[in-house]
Amino acid sequence: NKVGTTFNTTVTNGSSYPGRCHCDTGNVGEFPYIYYTSKINQALTYAGVHSNINYYDLNPNLDVGIAIDILGVGYVNAPFEYHANNPSGNTKYNCNRIEPLSISSGAKAIVYFYIKKTFAGKLIIPETKIVTLYGTISRDTPVDYSQPMADVYIRGDITAPQSCEINNLQPVYFDFKEIPAADFSSVVGSAVTTHKITKTVTIECENLGILNTDDISTSFYATEPNTDNSMVVTSNSNVGIKIYDKNNKEIKVNGGELPTDMGKSTVYGEKSGSVTFSAAPASLTGARPAPGQFTATATITVEIVR
Repeated sequence: NKVGTTFNTTVTNGSSYPGRCHCDTGNVGEFPYIYYTSKINQALTYAGVHSNINYYDLNPNLDVGIAIDILGVGYVNAPFEYHANNPSGNTKYNCNRIEPLSISSGAKAIVYFYIKKTFAGKLIIPETKIVTLYGTISRDTPVDYSQPMADVYIRGDITAPQSCEINNLQPVYFDFKEIPAADFSSVVGSAVTTHKITKTVTIECENLGILNTDDISTSFYATEPNTDNSMVVTSNSNVGIKIYDKNNKEIKVNGGELPTDMGKSTVYGEKSGSVTFSAAPASLTGARPAPGQFTATATITVEIVR
């Protein structure tokens, strides 16, 4: 969802559709090809070329381009004139044919989008005709613009993917340094508050609703919590870690919420803020821990709430 980005989607109404061709010679003769001409909807203003695709103004955020699938040729960028198909083998079209032809050209198309202005949330595209396809049996036959073979319409919606990053996707480390074993209480769950560490990490979100109605919820999940979810279990069997929110309130380490401080959404749907929390070593079992290093891991998740 950045200015200058292009993306595309393939649209189809099936493998083929019926069509009839009329020969100047009546029912006599045959012709080897159908020559296709495509015209862009005149209501769409030309907007330029990107990567050899012609683009037209669709709405304030998007330009649109299109390539039409021609039998035996592949996708041809519109608009074009008198582009012949390429039937397989020795296929010929007979002028005396009674039943309609089964035509596949124009049944599929690739629709291209070019982002000229970023958008937030869902962008609605109403039903819009993009291109009309015409056919003749020779390059010398004038196109009858009153007899289109196919119209290509698009409609739908495009949702900008919402995302948030914590601490620029970098790990958050807590180093408690050296802690005397005697500082650990014999009371299970008692924290060594003299070694509590507080950190504030950034939260950056994009493509949120521009009306500032999207809220951010942050939760803490220990890789290994203890049985009552009050402490993170560490590699030392007697050491746990307590987690506190910005108000110094203990939280559950398996889904406990960490209040965030977020600013308002910008007109581009961006929102910045931070989350503050603390960690402190604690007595996991009440027994004095053996000397040595200990480690533990956890994950902070961000949820976009509407």
